[in-house]
Amino acid sequence: MRLKELVILILIILGCQNNPKLDNSLLDQYFYLTKDKYGKINSEGKVLLHLSISDSILIEPMKISSLHVAPDWERKEFPHEVLNFPNLRFLWIAMRDFKLLPKEIIKLKHLKHLNLQNSGLQRLPENIGELKELEELVLLFSDIEILPHSICDLSKLKKLHLGGTKISQLPSCLDKLQNLEEFILFYEDESDFSELLKSDLKQLQKLHPKCKFLFGKDL
Repeated sequence: MRLKELVILILIILGCQNNPKLDNSLLDQYFYLTKDKYGKINSEGKVLLHLSISDSILIEPMKISSLHVAPDWERKEFPHEVLNFPNLRFLWIAMRDFKLLPKEIIKLKHLKHLNLQNSGLQRLPENIGELKELEELVLLFSDIEILPHSICDLSKLKKLHLGGTKISQLPSCLDKLQNLEEFILFYEDESDFSELLKSDLKQLQKLHPKCKFLFGKDL
């Protein structure tokens, strides 16, 4: 039995008695299109709900822990619908054109993994450090140029992925990230590594001897 058929069977068995009836044609591997509180399919913005067998099925916002926002080539702003899921642990926004992460992101106080790779993101909000549970921040190939100093308040941060960004200088306070286990920074053209950035990296390596650093030719 294929995975898709197995998940459909699980949904049928569980019955979803307290939720709006779901159209199985919406099923796409691990992802479901979400519905709003009125049961209307949220097709604008293409917010997708990640399912696993351990999730209690389906549309109740308080029970959703993982969201993937698919690309929408017509939409240019951050998909604020994600803020309706207060218990998110994992959020991946795979939209290219949005440039700003709103300060309201801190409403997702349980967020552990935030993936903004391949986006047009230019800056993080100054209050990003209030996401106290955040363990992984992925900005791979985004357009971000500078990190706010509040990033140093992410005391549980384990992985920081800045590969392919436009960052030329690191905050001097990164030594405060005592739980940092992996730091990734590379440029498609190694000549983009400024002397200042090289100095920052050397200092950071000294301050985090147990951290795995990957940059330049290491990748």
